[in-house]
Amino acid sequence: MRWNQQKIVAALSAVPGAGRVEATTYPWGDYTTNAIVVHTPDGKHRIHALGFNDDFVIDREDAEDTDVVMVELSDGTDSRGGLQSTDPQVIRLFGELRIALVGMGATVVDQMKDYF
Repeated sequence: MRWNQQKIVAALSAVPGAGRVEATTYPWGDYTTNAIVVHTPDGKHRIHALGFNDDFVIDREDAEDTDVVMVELSDGTDSRGGLQSTDPQVIRLFGELRIALVGMGATVVDQMKDYF
């Protein structure tokens, strides 16, 4: 999948139930893109998505536009990744975000730690 940060921010902003959508200005690790954070409309919760590769380092200057192998989607509730929240608003938004990312060609996983 091609991780084009601007296109993904625009697409996730259009997801039903999405509040503010923002891209971080830093990658979370050597193998990751910048993260995109989607807030619930009330601002109480957030879900993050970030692309990653399991076999090569992403250059920092390419963190906004690069090819990725998979996309981590997590509500950040705990270290298990994925969806752990029991809040109905978060559950609905998480599902809609997953559908949108898969529709863009992403292989969505709960956490990248499982692949290293």
